[in-house]
Amino acid sequence: MKLLIAGADGQLGRSLQEVLRLKDFEVQPRTRQDLDITDLTAIKKAALESNPDVIINAAAYTNVEQAELEPKKAFLINEAGVRNLAIVARETGSKLIHFSTDYVFSGLRNTPWKVDSETKPLSVYGKSKLAGERIIERENPENSIIIRTSWLYSPHGKNFFKTILR
Repeated sequence: MKLLIAGADGQLGRSLQEVLRLKDFEVQPRTRQDLDITDLTAIKKAALESNPDVIINAAAYTNVEQAELEPKKAFLINEAGVRNLAIVARETGSKLIHFSTDYVFSGLRNTPWKVDSETKPLSVYGKSKLAGERIIERENPENSIIIRTSWLYSPHGKNFFKTILR
């Protein structure tokens, strides 16, 4: 199975590559420099060249605090970029796996969130990630998976666990 990973140079993308290669998947990593997800033509070209069975979106604008200062950039990557991936996945018949966040919820709850819990993001980051989810639901609902996570932990990049260890 061929897997194209957008955002392959980030914490999630690097970790996915390591794990998936151990499982004998044909991994086709695309870094931010290799593939700008905000460029629909570039994504179409990459998908036509690699013919992936699955497109994994590990690319995102993830700086929660900076998103408040750069909302256009956050939405460009987390909404428009995701739209482009969903469109290309639909057009090529590839599955799309997209990673989102629990920031799509309000955070004002003491019990675990459920898939169908009301979304009510409080930050620009959360709103941009929810906008990306909604685009996937419109553009490619039948062939996409959205995974919401709270934290990423890996030996790569910045994360809470490594900060606490320091």
